Amino acid sequence: MDVASGTQRVKVSLGPTERTLLLTLYARVVDAQQPAPIVNDTRAAQILNQVEHDPADLRCREAQQAVLLLRARQLDEWTAEFLESHPEATILHLACGLDSRCLRLKWGPKVRWIDVDFPDVVDLRTKVCENPDGDYQLVSADVVDDEWLNQIPPDRPTAVVFEGLTAYMEKATGKALIRRLAEHFKTGQLIFDTVGPISIYLQSLLKPVMKAGAKLTWGVHDAEALARLHPRLKLRDCLRPPEMKGFNHVTQPTRAFLLIYRRLPWFRNIGWCLRYDF
Repeated sequence: MDVASGTQRVKVSLGPTERTLLLTLYARVVDAQQPAPIVNDTRAAQILNQVEHDPADLRCREAQQAVLLLRARQLDEWTAEFLESHPEATILHLACGLDSRCLRLKWGPKVRWIDVDFPDVVDLRTKVCENPDGDYQLVSADVVDDEWLNQIPPDRPTAVVFEGLTAYMEKATGKALIRRLAEHFKTGQLIFDTVGPISIYLQSLLKPVMKAGAKLTWGVHDAEALARLHPRLKLRDCLRPPEMKGFNHVTQPTRAFLLIYRRLPWFRNIGWCLRYDF
């Protein structure tokens, strides 16, 4: 029983990888309580308070939490830029989890927003998240099986946004999905984050990831190599944490730590946000 609200919390029945969505949700809850939040997801606490969880399983080191928040803020920024430039667009948000991006960002009446995630995640989301007004769809599908993509009309400029997805995909599957997305839509952008190979090892040792039973499998060391997956892809931006929006809101010790990591060859790609035009 949730003591604060007196309501029954929803039981979380998710696979190991899907369960990591609680880690990012918890990070946004903590962030929203800070004097100068990075993302300022004011809905995160309300969502987390509705689901069964143990905060001890979700806490991670400050630097790791900062990276999670910075990537969310940067993907928000790029998506907002796309919406501003394309008032009649489709936003395709893959592996949406319990993220409130569709509510955080402003989008007009001629925008189509589609959130996609695995069936068990969608089932949970429908119980604890509100839907935005406007042309909104929540699609239940196996994200890595691109058959569902045939349902999405390629009739508008489309921004495909995915956060915290690639590291949990097999390399071949991830590359195939990127190719398929670039081929399906006529024009638009791919907006996502990824991690370097060293992060696959380091993050697998993190207590929250181990506790969830998740396994990270794909580390990307060359952003230009992903652009070569399809002739229409062109790398537009490649940002590491110190270069992302909101970095000035990170505590000074963590800023220093991430700046040092950026200078080390093995660690400089510990996490990055990528934007491709197609």
